[in-house]
Amino acid sequence: MKESGKYLRDKESQAILWARLRLKNLRYTFGVSQKFPRRYLKILENVDSHSDDERIPGSNKYHIKTLECLSKNASVFMQRVDEEISKAKKDNGKTSNQCEPLIPDEPLKSVCT
Repeated sequence: MKESGKYLRDKESQAILWARLRLKNLRYTFGVSQKFPRRYLKILENVDSHSDDERIPGSNKYHIKTLECLSKNASVFMQRVDEEISKAKKDNGKTSNQCEPLIPDEPLKSVCT
């Protein structure tokens, strides 16, 4: 028996996974190039430590969705890495394609947890 909407849910889940993988690669390569300590690189290397952020339609911003396994300090660390990536791109004269993160007042649950 077929489930209604299963195909769309699977496609959405797959898109989120690929977005998290791209985000992981961006943050990890930045950490390596900036010579982050190995313990920070271990965090950045794990795909599960990256949130599945949801883009706000019609804008260049996104909501940060919280993963249950991440502590508040880990979330702050990821936000600071994103800020440093943006600063580095501006300092090099490059425009950033990264969306601006919006931290919601109440944490939004991730679809993947």
